[in-house]
Amino acid sequence: MSILCERINTYEILEHVMGIRGLHPHRLSTIRDMRFKLAQHVSNNSLLAEGVVLDIGCGSGAGTCELATQLSNGQRVIGLDINSQALDSARTMYGALPNLNFYHGDINSFLRDNPGIKIAGVICISVTMFIQNLGSFYKNIHHSLMNAGMFIDAPFMFRDSGSLVPDDFCSRTYGVCGCNMQMFKLPELNKLLNDAGFSKTDCVEHDFDLMKLKVLFKDYPAKYLLGNFFRNVMSPPSYLGNITSRYLARRTLSIFLFFLRNRNKYASGEISAIK
Repeated sequence: MSILCERINTYEILEHVMGIRGLHPHRLSTIRDMRFKLAQHVSNNSLLAEGVVLDIGCGSGAGTCELATQLSNGQRVIGLDINSQALDSARTMYGALPNLNFYHGDINSFLRDNPGIKIAGVICISVTMFIQNLGSFYKNIHHSLMNAGMFIDAPFMFRDSGSLVPDDFCSRTYGVCGCNMQMFKLPELNKLLNDAGFSKTDCVEHDFDLMKLKVLFKDYPAKYLLGNFFRNVMSPPSYLGNITSRYLARRTLSIFLFFLRNRNKYASGEISAIK
């Protein structure tokens, strides 16, 4: 069990079982508002006209496509992901869009392969909790952005209750989610942004919307989710490795029960920063 938890993270499990591409702790309207905010900032600033927009952790590309269509001046959007199968799907579905491209790799390899590229904006949705050195990541983003460029981050966080999160609770959270995950409180993230050099930051904490059932069933109807659950549990995908339907069902239920019981201890973040 521990080996599987290390190899398979929560998002990969839930996205398959629930049949949702681009599953996030935020409600859908929040994610769409953040993409629109970035598109408006980049489109309306003449200083950023020659820059590209990066979507880090783009997955199967639906949100990246939405972002590309929102840029009024047709600027190029590049979706980055380390999952080659997700990118294959993205290219098949959205590759015909003229201002949209996809890149297999992370931000570090992208910058190495594209020296001198001008970056007007960066967005990453439910990605930064899987980055091990978040301070260095933020500094890399700040260094790579053009002046007046915008960075949007939508992390999954521990709620800011004014006290330290117990180490054992952090460990249990990471054990459920997969060993490559870590989370911060909002003041910690704000400090990391300031340390990276961002002078204009806006950090907002929202409820853990994925565990608010009235929100979940509004964004994804209950009949749709239950139908997907019973159908997809019986067909574990090859990219999750050699797992059984029994494990998939047990892991899915344990994830939901754990986060449902502890939903008031988590939050979803909405962060924007200007260089």
